[in-house]
Amino acid sequence: MTSLHGEDAVRQWLVDYLVTNVGCSPDEIDGDAPLSDLAVGSADAVMIAGELSELLGRSVSPVEFWQYPTINTLARFLSGAQHGGEEETGAGGGHRWADEPVAVVGVGCRFPGGVVGAESLWGLLIGGG
Repeated sequence: MTSLHGEDAVRQWLVDYLVTNVGCSPDEIDGDAPLSDLAVGSADAVMIAGELSELLGRSVSPVEFWQYPTINTLARFLSGAQHGGEEETGAGGGHRWADEPVAVVGVGCRFPGGVVGAESLWGLLIGGG
């Protein structure tokens, strides 16, 4: 099995993978477009992360596809390349995620003691449970 060395090699491997396995046309691949716009879903991220783990000789998490959401940012992160003056958009870079707004769109839970939803969980926590 071959290995990947350098940002350009990782970028090219990602493009080739998308063309071969996701069905993207090379003409429609923009390295700065979100991977989700290129039809990369969570199942694809798991498969790609597994293959990249083997090629890079280290663990690659599918979560990194959302932390570094474009081909260019992902290739830069995976290769360990540093570009002076550029702000990274992932957890390892300079972007402050804590400054971003958060929306909770749903919550559900079931715990022993009759906790069957957010309201009863909140009541348990307030009551010191």
